[in-house]
Amino acid sequence: MAPRGVTMPAEITAERLTSLFRPRSVALVGASDKSAFSQLAYHNQVRFGYAERTYLVNRRGVETHGRPAAWQRIDAAADAGHGGALKLESFFVGQVVGSFSRLRPAAGITRQIVDDCEARLAELAALLPSGAPAAP
Repeated sequence: MAPRGVTMPAEITAERLTSLFRPRSVALVGASDKSAFSQLAYHNQVRFGYAERTYLVNRRGVETHGRPAAWQRIDAAADAGHGGALKLESFFVGQVVGSFSRLRPAAGITRQIVDDCEARLAELAALLPSGAPAAP
């Protein structure tokens, strides 16, 4: 059963599964040279051919793993006149700011983000055939 307010698609298509298992790009959120997890995750992206399609996102927007952060890449593309990059420069800030209708503690905001992630995971779980092994 889908979480309240989540509409499940009627049909699972090969195209939809391909976009899940072979994405055009990947964002490594929380990328850090100090994090063993981040280093391992990035190494795996490189190993599987996603080096140029992996966007490193971190709080300070600085170079990580020897690569420019996502915002640096977006800014460079926007400076070169790329229309999509120009839209992205302000999109995410507008989405986050627009989602806050009142002042709330960070714990409440974090809980909302976790709840949203849980809803997305439930949607993904519904794509698995029944009897498929669950993730540990």
